[in-house]
Amino acid sequence: MQLFERIVEQYSNEEMIKQIGAIFQYMSTDLAVSQFTETARMRLIDSIALQLRHYLEQNEQSMETGGGMDQEDEANLLSTYRKIIAFTAFVLLFFSFS
Repeated sequence: MQLFERIVEQYSNEEMIKQIGAIFQYMSTDLAVSQFTETARMRLIDSIALQLRHYLEQNEQSMETGGGMDQEDEANLLSTYRKIIAFTAFVLLFFSFS
């Protein structure tokens, strides 16, 4: 689980993030393993949400000072948004069928 967490934190490749999200979803179907995968997935979601909050606050501050987002900030924000979608998709899918 720690290896998956490190990969998600360090890389922003959309396909890789989606595949790791799919692995977490698959592993969550096994009750013996799901307690570990759910804990790790929730830690990842919390970490990604904090990153997203940071980038949004940074964007708000730059807008208030009259500046805008540069390309790097925009890429970071988009990457973080994609990561959170990859790891929350299963939760949304699960509750839509309940």
